Amino acid sequence: MKETAIVTGGAGGIGRAIVRGLLARNINTAIVDVDKSGEMFALACCEEFGADCARFYKVDIADVHQVTEVVKKLEQSWGNVTYLVNNAVYSVYEPFLEITPASWAKVMDVGLTGSFYFAQAFSRVLVEEGREGRIVNVASINSFAVEHGVAHYASVKGALVQLTKSLALELGAHGIIVNAVAPGMTETDKNREIFNTEPFVTLKKRIPLGRTGTPEEITNVILFLLLTEHYMTGQTLLADGGLLSGI
Repeated sequence: MKETAIVTGGAGGIGRAIVRGLLARNINTAIVDVDKSGEMFALACCEEFGADCARFYKVDIADVHQVTEVVKKLEQSWGNVTYLVNNAVYSVYEPFLEITPASWAKVMDVGLTGSFYFAQAFSRVLVEEGREGRIVNVASINSFAVEHGVAHYASVKGALVQLTKSLALELGAHGIIVNAVAPGMTETDKNREIFNTEPFVTLKKRIPLGRTGTPEEITNVILFLLLTEHYMTGQTLLADGGLLSGI
């Protein structure tokens, strides 16, 4: 039976690369997002990689009932749910004094609460079935270093690093390995325009590799954590081109 993966935020820039990377390795992949473009993306993936290898699920990941339901559906239909990538995020640049309760709540709900709900629902299924699995949480260099306008986003990403450690500690006995990747400046359609403004123009000049990363390069790190034999859990791998090495 083919293995099944769940990718939250699967319709976005890095998310699409993750989905394609998993499908290229013959793993059925559920694309979870609120962006309806994920539906057309899933159809295109099925044309490229094979019938019914990708499915789109429009899910409010801050709703625990929707999250639990989609995990159960996948286990009952495809079965063999083995991998989870918590990639969903909502980010907006706002000065700390201008962040509203609604904005704070949305960033937290999508980036942290949704990751918690999916990790819990996913792990419960695996523990009940007595199966091993792997979780990768997508954190950020803002988990470790901050900039202006990202108080809510950096709080979420920092919390994801600690959530990764907590899950690794509690789930290790069940054979569930949990790690995180912290991307640096990654060139997506959404980020491309932002990266041409300050402070990002200056930051790019400080990257030892001399360039921004690509979604495919971040995906390679995630696939390493998901699919290779290693002795790591509870760890966060920086994929930032060396940017934080000089900070």
